[in-house]
Amino acid sequence: MPPPFWIRSLGGRGEYWARRYLHRRGYHLLARNWRSGKAELDLAMANAQRVLFVEVKTRRKRHQRRLADLIHPRQEQRLTRIADQFLRQYPVSEIPWQFVLIEVVPQSLLRVEIRMSRLTSAESYLKL
Repeated sequence: MPPPFWIRSLGGRGEYWARRYLHRRGYHLLARNWRSGKAELDLAMANAQRVLFVEVKTRRKRHQRRLADLIHPRQEQRLTRIADQFLRQYPVSEIPWQFVLIEVVPQSLLRVEIRMSRLTSAESYLKL
């Protein structure tokens, strides 16, 4: 199923596909585009075992680089700060959490290529 017609931006479509990808793997949505100050958390999703803080990168073409190279260390630090604020505000802090980066590359209206990688370097910034 393609993204709804009202999602016009490339980034919005990428978040839609990333959300569907994780939903099919048993995760449910906790928050989408959650903001605190200037920082934004693309997706927060959870299943019974873990909470995922998701940064979505949507590209017109697939990058040959490692996924972790698509995110700058400053962006990782912002991601950890906003995740910390999210965990303080919502009662999911007892569940283990992970940071993941999802790259979405649309192939056609109905097909996308998705790569997912855990951001262990971001996790080292956040110790609760």
